[in-house]
Amino acid sequence: TGAGFWLKYTYIPAYVRKYPFIFMEIPEQKQWVLCVDEAAPHFVDEDPAQPFFDGEKPQKICDEALKFCQHYQQQLDLTRHFTQALREQGLLRQEALQLSLPNKDSIRLEGFQVLDEEKYRNLPDAVVTDWFRRGFLPACDAVLLSYSNWKHLASLSRDTEGAAA
Repeated sequence: TGAGFWLKYTYIPAYVRKYPFIFMEIPEQKQWVLCVDEAAPHFVDEDPAQPFFDGEKPQKICDEALKFCQHYQQQLDLTRHFTQALREQGLLRQEALQLSLPNKDSIRLEGFQVLDEEKYRNLPDAVVTDWFRRGFLPACDAVLLSYSNWKHLASLSRDTEGAAA
């Protein structure tokens, strides 16, 4: 919302939810390290109600953050494999979108790619079988279903601008 809060029942991206924690890779050691942004407004190292460490021992909040960041990294790796498979099959195409705003201005969004539904529906059987086993088919269907959200996003923009006026 314009007040800086998420709308009720809105999905909050995992990238946002993991903050102020983040994974950092140390490639030469093939290791990941859990880091925290100590400048984050909601990070208080001295908060007795929720300490990060008891001496040298990480507390529950660190364990939970570590598990969340590990899961996030696994999903990120899976997403990279998924998008690479889409590229290999030539299923991504450039798209642009024109949105009309209530004040009669318009916004042009471009430089993004979408899943080509026709090409997706005509994938070779061997690819469909492989993607079924890899869990890519539900992801493709979710992408296609998500396209109906463009109208919702446009209406949110109109509602937000109307409220601001």
